[in-house]
Amino acid sequence: MEIALQAISTVGFPIFIAVYVLMRLEPTINKLNSTIMQQTLLIAKLSEIDYNEAMKEFKGGSRC
Repeated sequence: MEIALQAISTVGFPIFIAVYVLMRLEPTINKLNSTIMQQTLLIAKLSEIDYNEAMKEFKGGSRC
């Protein structure tokens, strides 16, 4: 608890909150990334597209 209070006084409340929220959301972000990868594989299989080709397009394609 003392470390948290020292961090708040050193770097400021907004930075501390941003780091805290990021740490709390990291598992959720990783899970969403995994789900997207699984869905890419499933769609590639259902569309009879080569998975490696789909991943190449996914990684190199333009992002919206």
